[in-house]
Amino acid sequence: MLNSRIFKGHIYHSRFRPKKHRFRYRIFMMYLDLDELSTVFEPYLLWSVKRPAIAWFKRADHFGDKERPLAECVRDLIEERAGVRANGPIRLLTHLRYFGYCMNPVSLFFCWNKDETRLEHVVAEVSNTPWNERHCYVLSYPISDRGHSNELILPKEFHVSPFMPMNQEYKWKIEASEKNIDVKIDTYEDSIKKFSASLTLSAKPITKGNLMACLAGYPFITIKVILTIHWQALCLWMKGIQIYPHPAHKKHG
Repeated sequence: MLNSRIFKGHIYHSRFRPKKHRFRYRIFMMYLDLDELSTVFEPYLLWSVKRPAIAWFKRADHFGDKERPLAECVRDLIEERAGVRANGPIRLLTHLRYFGYCMNPVSLFFCWNKDETRLEHVVAEVSNTPWNERHCYVLSYPISDRGHSNELILPKEFHVSPFMPMNQEYKWKIEASEKNIDVKIDTYEDSIKKFSASLTLSAKPITKGNLMACLAGYPFITIKVILTIHWQALCLWMKGIQIYPHPAHKKHG
């Protein structure tokens, strides 16, 4: 039985300050066991890892040397940032490349312990537009005398939205199982919550019928993602929300 799955649900954004703005959309994402990449889509003509297809997992759409296995790049990054090497299964929640186009605001690598009873690390691979940059956050969940916490606070390190400054921090809360994934990211500035994003998903098995339902029910989903980003940016601009330039592109002098 495959560990890879389809996850369906909703994404929700809510901005609290300086003006309120919120939206909610239906979404599906693939949850791929990186050890199953070579075979997961073999029975399905329109889906592929090895060649261009209507739905294509392309190695180069993710970080690291495209000639190296993605799982090894994830393990290397965790070892570099956290000082330990992940040795359990790694599963990736992401959008594939659909109809030749890929857009992933965030992909999540769930790194489990060997017996799959505990989430040890999550690598959040974040990208921005229109700069087409990529940055990875490593979230590690050590066991302490107080037990295991699924909440972490990290400083913002990467410019994502021109409507948010860099002097912020993120509070991540992630709960994951083979049936459900719930991700919540609260954004704070000077200890005041300014923004919240959440992803609420439920699993379905990978079958021919379920894959066809994804293509039929969510056509051109990655194109919809980029159009939605620009539409919501226009809405914020029309509300007069301050624009913050990319830190690397600020004029000096």
